Parts: sequence; C-alpha cells; structure tokens
Amino acid sequence: MFLRWSKKSFSWVGCISKNTTKKCCHGSCSECRGPTQHECLSCSDPAASLKDGVCVFDCGAGYYNQEGICYACDSSCASCFPDNPKCTSCPTGTALHHGKCITQCPTQHYVDNHSRCRACHSSCATCWGPSVSHCISCPSGLLLHQGQCVEACGEGLYPQDSTCHNCHPSCRSCVGPLASDCLRCLKPEEVLLPQHIHLRHGICTSGCPEHSFLDNLQTCRDCHPSCQYCTGPSAENCSSCLSPSSLFEGRCVPTCPQGFFTQDNQCQACHPSCQTCSGPSQADCASCPPQASLQSGYCTTGCQEGRFLSSVTGECLSKSAFSAARFNVPFS
Repeated sequence: MFLRWSKKSFSWVGCISKNTTKKCCHGSCSECRGPTQHECLSCSDPAASLKDGVCVFDCGAGYYNQEGICYACDSSCASCFPDNPKCTSCPTGTALHHGKCITQCPTQHYVDNHSRCRACHSSCATCWGPSVSHCISCPSGLLLHQGQCVEACGEGLYPQDSTCHNCHPSCRSCVGPLASDCLRCLKPEEVLLPQHIHLRHGICTSGCPEHSFLDNLQTCRDCHPSCQYCTGPSAENCSSCLSPSSLFEGRCVPTCPQGFFTQDNQCQACHPSCQTCSGPSQADCASCPPQASLQSGYCTTGCQEGRFLSSVTGECLSKSAFSAARFNVPFS
C-alpha cells in the first residue's frame, strides 16, 4: 500500500493499489483531492506554490504569494506586490491610491504620469501637479492667478468666477475687461471719467470735460448744473458760467448785484464812487449813491480826493475801507 487516506483533510497522500485499481496524486502534488494536476492540496516541490489547485513556480499577474499559496490581488488591481494584495499597477482608466485602483482620485489630489494619485499643494482645491503654481481651482475665499491661489488679484487684474483676469491696458485697477471698466488709470497724467454719475468706474482720458471737476482721487465728477466749469460739486464751486449767467463769488447768477458789472461772464466791481456801472473806471458810473450826483459818467460828492461816499453810512471812506464795507469784511 502506497496511498494513505487522511480523515482530517479528506485528501490522498501518495498512491494505493487495490483490486487491480491504482489511485495516485499527480506528480506535482504531495497531497491532493484527486488524481489530476488541478487537484493538488500541497506541492511536492518546495519551490512551487499552490494556485487554484495547481502547483506553479510563478503565481503570475493578478496574484501574490503568501506561505507557498497564490492569492488573488485586490479586485481593482492590474498587478500587486509579490507578497501582499496591495496594487502596484492599475487597469486603464483608473489610478493607484493607497494600494487600490480607483476611478477618481480624492479631493486635493491629481493623477501623475504613472497613473498614481498624488497630493496637491495645500493651497489648492484641485490641481494638475504638486507645486504651489499647479492649482486648477482654489478653496473658498481665494482666487486663482497664474496657477496660484491668492487672497487678492493685485494691480491690473480683476476677479471673476474665482479667477483673476487682466484689466484693459489703460487701467491700473478695474472691475472688468473693457476700457470703460477702469477704477484707476495706468498713466499718471490721465484722469478717470465715469460713464454715469452713480458709477465708480469709467474710461481713462487726458482731462475732464465741461461741467465736471477733478476730485482728489483723480476722477472727473459732475459740476452743479448751474456751472460751466467748477472746482467742486456744489453751486458755490463754480469757476465759470454759461451765458447769460455771470460768476459772482463762486456762484452763477442771472444778474450781477449792485456795485458790479458783467464782463466775460464774470461780475467785476464798479469803481467805489459808483452805485451801478458799465465798467471798472471812475468814468463808467451808471448811477450814484443818494448823496452824489452823476455828471458825464462821474459821481461827484463833497468828499475830498481819494475818499468815497458810503451809501450805507453816508460817510466819506478811504478806498480800502469802502471795498471792505461793500464785501462785509471787517476793516481795521
């Protein structure tokens, strides 16, 4: 007798001849469950490994060897390590991550040239490489600029859809890509002209047009409607007027007050001797104070030469005192 029946494993060991029938394991098996080479339970050659009932000298792709037995790699693998189930390569369309092949890398990872998932730089939400300048998108609150995630776009750029875009070449800062989207101008000699009174942005131009003034932000702002030109937004900030108005103490008035005449759309002071006049000289009087009389354009009084009669006080005043009283300026 050459075959032994093992009750423990229900396997054959060696061979047995009985009633002219000989039953043996295949030569590659040291133990088996049947006579073929696919029914081995252990191998006769110590260098062989058992794979699905067959004794082989190489487990082959998709398998790993552990204590002489071939086991299948993880089901996601194309191949795995020789002695454990973790993947070393993946089928097409998948990537290796922590020993498994997955169809999509986790967040903040990218697929490298060897089909492996690699971590993005910590500043990126998604990326195509490991560097700080390899970002594709950014976490909330950051903006993408030239592959980097930044807190602000900086000069010459504006944010849109979480990405920094170039301003128009005429803008130093802007809200969009157009020439009319500038917030500040690139050239220091240019000024910003908003396209609407309520807008902060506009075009960059060489100077402000009529009916506007330049504020301290180098931006053209609308004058008061009464002004042609101005130095500020109120009715008291006019610097010139449209006909028939005339400029008087920063305001555009329909007629100049008493004691002034109109010249080049500005109110000019009459000579101190005149109550009303047509020009600046002593001979241009059109009417006189009550105590004076008009003679050939002159207002004559009893005041000595160089002093003029005040229609308010009736006193003869020096020219400087007279002018101060006219403009309500204290005189000393």
